[in-house]
Amino acid sequence: MMPVLVDHVSHRYGTGTAALHDVAFALPAGAILGLVGANGAGKSTLLQCCAGLRTPTRGAVRIGGHDARDRRALVGGTVTWVAADPPLPAHETVAALLRWVAPLHARWDTSFAAMLVDRLALPTAQRVDRLSRGGRMKLALVLALAPRPAVLILDEPLAGLDVPARDDVLRAVLGTVADEGTTVLLASHEWGEIETVLDHLAVLRDGRLVVCDRIETLQARFRRVTLTGTDDALDAIARGDRWLGTQRAGRLLTLLVDTDATPLPVDEFASLSDVTQCDVDDVPTRELVRRLTYGTPSTRVAEVVA
Repeated sequence: MMPVLVDHVSHRYGTGTAALHDVAFALPAGAILGLVGANGAGKSTLLQCCAGLRTPTRGAVRIGGHDARDRRALVGGTVTWVAADPPLPAHETVAALLRWVAPLHARWDTSFAAMLVDRLALPTAQRVDRLSRGGRMKLALVLALAPRPAVLILDEPLAGLDVPARDDVLRAVLGTVADEGTTVLLASHEWGEIETVLDHLAVLRDGRLVVCDRIETLQARFRRVTLTGTDDALDAIARGDRWLGTQRAGRLLTLLVDTDATPLPVDEFASLSDVTQCDVDDVPTRELVRRLTYGTPSTRVAEVVA
């Protein structure tokens, strides 16, 4: 089991736009982190830095206390990586590729690899270029899991897969995590598919880390406040800069409140004669992810860094 430390990582491609801005968080050993963000938010760049495949312009990533750029960890199988479109030798068969890769990893588990191939129904005699997209992703997952990695990094592993293939991939990942205590970093747009397997959540927006924490901590931190009142009163409240998000529907106003930055204003609203009702509720995780990822940027959102 290995922790992951992202130590104030920034990255810029050439002289162009910066892809990452001072991203910093610590992930405990055995955690399963979901990394979410819009296209271009910097998810793939961050995961490549974590895998040692890209050198940050500033800062560093440490895996179990060692610099992620130490190629011995990646080559030896301590850290394994699955790209969204895995680059696999086209003309090798599944069986031949597994035989070729096995000696490269000190902890390669041949029996486990065979079990995964069977569970994922991979045709061992088939050439890689004749596998479906789902088949290639399953093969990449076997190559990543069979070394029994301490850290598993997955970049959009469910993209383009049908529902049965997604289920197969997630079951294979979860089985390994349960057996080995593997630390997992998983980027995906398929929030509904991965939500139940995660215990940590990180949100990137425009290359900046918005939040990173345990999901249960985030659920307690963010609250939804629903107000009923007059148009003038609700308009005045909505104009405030304390809210992470607002939504208006007639005489209802819904606020997303970060209680770390703003105490719940229940007493404040109760004292207003033009506000007739104030309800405080949990924020469903999916809604929280959507708001932090795609909501209208505000001064508050830029400050919400765990």
